[in-house]
Amino acid sequence: METLVHFSVITGLVSNMKKSSLFLAGMNKQVNNQLVEITGFTQGSFSIRYLGLLLTSKR
Repeated sequence: METLVHFSVITGLVSNMKKSSLFLAGMNKQVNNQLVEITGFTQGSFSIRYLGLLLTSKR
């Protein structure tokens, strides 16, 4: 989180915690849970829509 805070201070941009999700792949559930706890973001899952377009984890 220190890096994200530093980025916010430098750029003036701030993450909207209510609109942001954390997408994780290739890690075990314990690490996923730790990252969700540390960041405070909710964990997202595919498939989702972004700007009306369907995003998936498959080609």
